[in-house]
Amino acid sequence: MNKKKTANRLEPPGFFRTESRKKLVETAKNLLPYKTLKSVDRFIYDISVIAHTRLQQKESKNQKRKAELSNKNLAAILETLHWFYLNDTVIHAQQETLDFFGNPPTYEEACKYFDDVLKKEYKFNSDSKIILDENSKRLICKDSSGRHILAKDNYVETRGKRLPFIKNALENLNHCYEIIQEPGKEEQLMIINQYRYPIKIDTYKYEYFVMILRRLGASSKEYRLITAFSVYLYRGILRKIAFAKKTPRS
Repeated sequence: MNKKKTANRLEPPGFFRTESRKKLVETAKNLLPYKTLKSVDRFIYDISVIAHTRLQQKESKNQKRKAELSNKNLAAILETLHWFYLNDTVIHAQQETLDFFGNPPTYEEACKYFDDVLKKEYKFNSDSKIILDENSKRLICKDSSGRHILAKDNYVETRGKRLPFIKNALENLNHCYEIIQEPGKEEQLMIINQYRYPIKIDTYKYEYFVMILRRLGASSKEYRLITAFSVYLYRGILRKIAFAKKTPRS
């Protein structure tokens, strides 16, 4: 007589099983306050997007096997999401941050702003600093292949308009991650700020502004700003933090 197999642990009913999902959603609607329900809904979406993004990368590297995420991988995603939630505050952009929005700068004006207004050094933490140099200035340009080649023909106006965002973000550092890379590559950090600004009376736009820093050598205390750009979709910022882990500045 065959013995009935028993599970060696308690198992959840499984949210993504159709029957379970319906029951859980109805239960949640009846039991959870609206704000809590909204937070749970966001959490399920966020972790699903990040998990899918990581799986896509795994599958692109090894097409012979179906990719899976271990419990350790999922725990790391949870830690990253927790850091994201703690720091995902909205900065209400002041007029000096929006100076170029009404009158976008030319290539020459953008270069002058970079040279004259942005400082060459910003404090990162107690013993490290962020430097801006000629290499950093290339972030206002992109050629047809996506390379940052400093030249008038490669100038991207939307990047020039947001140079004041760099000033504001470097003076108000908060939301920082270390980018997960292959062993042996130079350390890179990612700084994220979310900005809110008016586009007409009582109408506002929101966007994430991302800056990427690279450590100048394994033992260096200096990080160079190598690029900065806006992310306009919430899903887009989740895909950015999918390959990052929290890095407190202190």
